[in-house]
Amino acid sequence: ESGANPPVPWADGTLDCFSDCEVCLWGCFPCGCYQSLFAWNARDAGTEDFHPALFRVLGLTIVVPNLLGFAASAAPSLAPAVQPLSTANQLLFAWYGMTHRQKMRRRHNIKGTDSGLCNCFACLCEGDEEKIEDFCCYLCCAPCATCQETRHMRRWGITTRWRPKYPYDMDRRAAGTFQAPAGQTMDPSPK
Repeated sequence: ESGANPPVPWADGTLDCFSDCEVCLWGCFPCGCYQSLFAWNARDAGTEDFHPALFRVLGLTIVVPNLLGFAASAAPSLAPAVQPLSTANQLLFAWYGMTHRQKMRRRHNIKGTDSGLCNCFACLCEGDEEKIEDFCCYLCCAPCATCQETRHMRRWGITTRWRPKYPYDMDRRAAGTFQAPAGQTMDPSPK
């Protein structure tokens, strides 16, 4: 979608959660806050509407795991059958997160970070290193991946939920020499 725009890296690393504590706090709370952060990202990045994204992520991260846990505790004989279903649910959520993140990458021309992840899931991701990276990010630490997306959109002023924040480029921004990548916008006045 944005082939003419130069690729940009992520605003910061996946584990740089404390570079924006407000976003980090939203990502830390698992019962609705993290899920709404994911849905806001989907809406602001233009990959999916808020409510469908919220319902899917709530189902995959809260409803299904709790139903499976209840089934395993209520009927211990079901526990051996529940474990593969729980693993499948985790893989499905990682796949959903990866597809959302891939759409965001294409829409805003974000390049990979060359994190050197293994190729364990190369068969699921058609050998594409960015897909593997995104899948592993959501599989290993979905809140970290979601917070990274939020920080990136916030830094470039793509989001409507968060006021733009430019912690790394404040000097260039004040001097008027800082430019957002082509196709991305920045809020012209500091808040």
